[in-house]
Amino acid sequence: MSKDPKYLNSWKGNVLKAIIIDNAKTWSDIKYHSQLSENDLNRALAELYDLRLIIKKNDNTNQVTNSQIISEYRQYYHKGSIISTFKDMFQKPVPRVVDDKHATMVQKILNYHPFQVHYNQLVEFTFNYYNLRGSIDVIKWVIDSNGIANFSIYEIKPELTNLGETIRQINAYIEYLSKINDPRLGQYNSKYIRSSLVVLLTNRNVELVNRFRDKLRYSGINSIIFDDEARNLLHYRNMIDIHSPTFLQF
Repeated sequence: MSKDPKYLNSWKGNVLKAIIIDNAKTWSDIKYHSQLSENDLNRALAELYDLRLIIKKNDNTNQVTNSQIISEYRQYYHKGSIISTFKDMFQKPVPRVVDDKHATMVQKILNYHPFQVHYNQLVEFTFNYYNLRGSIDVIKWVIDSNGIANFSIYEIKPELTNLGETIRQINAYIEYLSKINDPRLGQYNSKYIRSSLVVLLTNRNVELVNRFRDKLRYSGINSIIFDDEARNLLHYRNMIDIHSPTFLQF
């Protein structure tokens, strides 16, 4: 069994992955791919410079110099790349209209601030920890004065095509956040996690949600949010009482 790459799932590991796997070279590219804050990124880079694992070149790009580290990261992520390649070969391309709808729905969730509280928020929050891998569409969180982190995660699906797989994905997100104190999300003592499935308000989606409401109620999903494109509204439905929508303001 091969060992995990050095510094995997740490600030330094996120930087190394960004450079080696995502081909990020500049500070801004590394920040985008590593999803670290400015302070955390600068700290990680400083430590990697001190360790002589990366160097800054004359054109202000960064390069990993340790061949063993490069080999470890490429081998570790190679399996995932093969799986993605086979999926790309056998899956039909997603129509652009679906991508556009997804992007619009993501923006609505980003603009929604429950209880008028200022939340930290990230889009496409990716994680890779042993058998837990995934990418959360939107994650919002706030840490109170007692060090308790309140996380809200949103899985966004314009159309429900595979409800079982969607539930599995959301449960993986919850399991990861429950087990791991990810440094990208700040420092906290304990946490509370809520999850929401966001879908377009279409007859088919409503019919599927109503048909499988018992399965959804016990799936770990706390709420369903219907995106009403026509009236530019979000309809919130708590899983305890799925037939009583609340209109969200954003």
